[in-house]
Amino acid sequence: MIKFHRAEKQVSGFTLVELMIAGSLGTVLSLVLFEMLLQAQHMADAMIMQSTLNGQAREVFDLLMDGGVEPSTTNRIPGFHGRAALPTNLKTTTSFRLQLWNTGETIALRTRETLPQFSITCSAQYTPVKTCGSNGATHTIDGFINEFTSTSLLSKTYDIKFSLIDPQMVPRAETDQRFTQSEYSSSFWTVFALNVD
Repeated sequence: MIKFHRAEKQVSGFTLVELMIAGSLGTVLSLVLFEMLLQAQHMADAMIMQSTLNGQAREVFDLLMDGGVEPSTTNRIPGFHGRAALPTNLKTTTSFRLQLWNTGETIALRTRETLPQFSITCSAQYTPVKTCGSNGATHTIDGFINEFTSTSLLSKTYDIKFSLIDPQMVPRAETDQRFTQSEYSSSFWTVFALNVD
């Protein structure tokens, strides 16, 4: 008589504990990868900000040195280059832009960036921008010039210092701390000597 044996059942698949461990490890790995992605994005934004500020600094230097032509006119507004004397009304800052005035006239040339207006809330004095005086005050930013100073070293030499901000990255509210002031702001310095002939 032939005896038939049933095939034994083989264990297949995963147990519930194994699935829970695998799921937990996958979640931790996903969180680590997500944090690395956020850090990479932050670094990329910081590099783009620095490139933007360097480009704006070149525009400020060009405007100070060579001046330009008033928009929609042929009125030439001189800069430092070729001057024998510096008028007191040559340089000023207004609404976060650099502005040059022609001598004895009311025409002005401003840095040419066109930006949407950003409203920011001050968290402390000089934070996040130099015009902040008290906590809770609001300012509207539509340019890159954060601070601009010129000091006469001699009668023909001027020490120029200015700081620029990336208005799109400036914290909008007191709780917004995505970027630090050293990341969205950068300082520049130069010396101009006027024509002494």
